[in-house]
Amino acid sequence: MKKQKPPPVCAYGQRTDTPTGRAPGYDGLDHCPACCADTERICASVNAESTSGSHLHTDEAPAYADLDGLFYRHDAINHGLRQYRRKEVTTNSIESAFAVLKRGIIGVYHHITPKHTGRYVDEFAFRLNDGNVKRPTFDRLDSFVDGMAGKWLSYADLIAKPEAN
Repeated sequence: MKKQKPPPVCAYGQRTDTPTGRAPGYDGLDHCPACCADTERICASVNAESTSGSHLHTDEAPAYADLDGLFYRHDAINHGLRQYRRKEVTTNSIESAFAVLKRGIIGVYHHITPKHTGRYVDEFAFRLNDGNVKRPTFDRLDSFVDGMAGKWLSYADLIAKPEAN
């Protein structure tokens, strides 16, 4: 059996200034598994996830080239030139989230299929977004239970073959 490559995953992190006025803080991770296919989908996804006037930081992928303009400011980090930060422009926070996701998949699950990639990404998004250790454990457990309410996955649905398009 040929090993399937998981689909690409786009992630969004929101950076905000901390109350102390120091370096920006990282607020979390969300995902959009289907948005990475082309420039049109990426632009539509950014429009859905971002507010007008946002300053977007991305890598040098050509699909992000059309983001700068009327609604957003866009700066790119060129990893090909070994650039990882340029003044306030950085993608380190979201790359850290990807590193946690990748290590979790390799270390815990060992292999994932394209059919369930969204579920794995959702799990790690929850861990990153709700993992604030300053929040009491029972508050975090409540949000976990609230997130599961009304969601069912039968074994038949879990193992069903994906429909061909």
